[in-house]
Amino acid sequence: MSRRVGVIGAGAWGTALAQVAARSGHDVILWARQRAVADAINATRQNRSRLENVPLEAAISATSDAADLAGCDLILIATPAQAMREVLAGFGGHLRSGMPAVIAAKGIERSSSRFLVDVLADVSPSLEPLVLSGPSFASEVAQALPTAVTLAARSLDIARPVAKSMSLPTFRPYITDDLVGVQVGGAMKNVLAIAAGIVTGRGLGGPIWPRTRRPPRDAGGIVRPRRSGPDLLQQNVAELHGRGGDWRGGYRGCRTGCSARDQRGRVHGRGGREHCDGKGDRSTDLARRFWHPARANFSRCGD
Repeated sequence: MSRRVGVIGAGAWGTALAQVAARSGHDVILWARQRAVADAINATRQNRSRLENVPLEAAISATSDAADLAGCDLILIATPAQAMREVLAGFGGHLRSGMPAVIAAKGIERSSSRFLVDVLADVSPSLEPLVLSGPSFASEVAQALPTAVTLAARSLDIARPVAKSMSLPTFRPYITDDLVGVQVGGAMKNVLAIAAGIVTGRGLGGPIWPRTRRPPRDAGGIVRPRRSGPDLLQQNVAELHGRGGDWRGGYRGCRTGCSARDQRGRVHGRGGREHCDGKGDRSTDLARRFWHPARANFSRCGD
């Protein structure tokens, strides 16, 4: 059944998810913060600043007006984690009550040390929260390369129809009711990817495991998150790791060196700092300032 799908956030990941929704037979509204970005997408049929040389599906149209998402049946939220609260506040009453809202961002809000599902509940309590996470690269998803992800909701009955509406031969969502575990795994694997890049940047090993000393460190990176936070999370993180889930995304980025966070870690490991390149990439310093303090506060809640 065709739906009207809104995607909030016209970065690389938001654009890739818009491609998935369009290929699934839906009409897609891609919201960009800046009007110039939306106009450029509509004029060129590409998002050149984020996904160069990737033609967009005909069913995608871009806008910078929050009111244009009022008639949507499903919302995908692909804003940066630390901007999610501010961005959603601008949508006010435009989003229909009870509508599924899929959070595709990864992280924990720095200012509150809260999960993004909780942020959504604060700003738009009438929406039904789901979380999309997994081992994926935006450029590959946009080009229809095979990808598997995890889609979490309060119950499988909620997750199942949303997963079905976005399922393709090249994009397969696997459903779970483990909202907590999926959010923890998605956020903490980013730290692992940065750490892997730092090891490479300091000359302590390369991205191909058999030739390096990275496996012991990477194994420790997997074990440590299970010690973080209250006892409630021990089983959740363990189960997510057991299912493959988002930890494989961390491993994949570490092994191939393709992850943006792995590359930023390399720069940091060499003693440098990576600055914005004009395409929205943030410096390694942002991970230190935004995510790591939240992770530390989150871990202490179990002490």
